[in-house]
Amino acid sequence: MPEENNAEQVRRGAYVVAGSNEPHDIILVASGSEVSTCIGGAELLRKDGIKVRVVSAPSEGLFRCQPQDYQEKVLPSNTRIFGLTAGLPVTLEGL
Repeated sequence: MPEENNAEQVRRGAYVVAGSNEPHDIILVASGSEVSTCIGGAELLRKDGIKVRVVSAPSEGLFRCQPQDYQEKVLPSNTRIFGLTAGLPVTLEGL
């Protein structure tokens, strides 16, 4: 995780890890240790001019309990989302 990241946000179920202040073409979402893989992937994609946001989503249930405006801020509905998980795909399908 980037040092400037506020991991306390995990209490909200999902939060932006990188790329929060830039427009983005795609959002990479991971639920656990895969976040570091997404960060590495985002760096490669940025070299090709693709604007990327990385989101850590350890708990879809907690995330869905957040206000709609927070959910939309983290995972805007008009953006492509790619989920990466080493576990069951169902853990990210709802996002």
